[in-house]
Amino acid sequence: MSVLLSSTVLFNKPTNKKDTDMNYEEIAQPWQTTAQKQIVLPVRANSRFFYKHHPKNWELCYFDIEVKAGKTTKTIQKPIWLPDLHTHTETPGVNGCRGYTANPDSSHTRTRLTDKGWTILAPSKHDYLRKYPARKGSYWADIFTKIENIGGDLVQTFNHQMYADWRLTLMLDSVIELPHKTFLQRKMIDVKRRIERHTRNQHIPEIAAKLNGLQKINDDMNTAMQDVVKNGEKHYEL
Repeated sequence: MSVLLSSTVLFNKPTNKKDTDMNYEEIAQPWQTTAQKQIVLPVRANSRFFYKHHPKNWELCYFDIEVKAGKTTKTIQKPIWLPDLHTHTETPGVNGCRGYTANPDSSHTRTRLTDKGWTILAPSKHDYLRKYPARKGSYWADIFTKIENIGGDLVQTFNHQMYADWRLTLMLDSVIELPHKTFLQRKMIDVKRRIERHTRNQHIPEIAAKLNGLQKINDDMNTAMQDVVKNGEKHYEL
């Protein structure tokens, strides 16, 4: 459940030696502009996308906070319920998206999603998209993904902490409504089922360790849920 780790994705090696060992953030452009430099990522173009959130989707994340204990200060992890966001790809001709590749029109799709309870996070308002020149078009990525060419490989590293901080800001700014207790309890039920499945084998050291971890997650979920119910938006203040 921690958001402090980072993940790496490798793509095919580039054929142009000039593109080796460089940080592609230098050519990233705000989502609404057109890149001017001629450097091209050695990957095929992809479709633009946007983030969306449904009231049922939440995940538990941890943030380091400092608390005073007498004359000393220690760092502890505070469990917080953050929105579990989904990406929606804007591909013309798919899922109600219109327009053409260079300028997709997803207005009809967004209206339909909103009617079904989804909150749409428009890139034009929240500025989380970046566009890179790529083969046969543009390559779209979020600002939380660092794209580099290292040793001939295109490497993408996702900054989980930055992503968590951004979602925390969305909650503090009331962009997304507070989680309902019912949906948080459903997430807890899923964890409890996992605990029950492993209980019969708790005599195995590896399973016992996993059970302890799941039980801690369940306890932290309950603590965070009670804090949301009691304190509302203050749950997101660190």
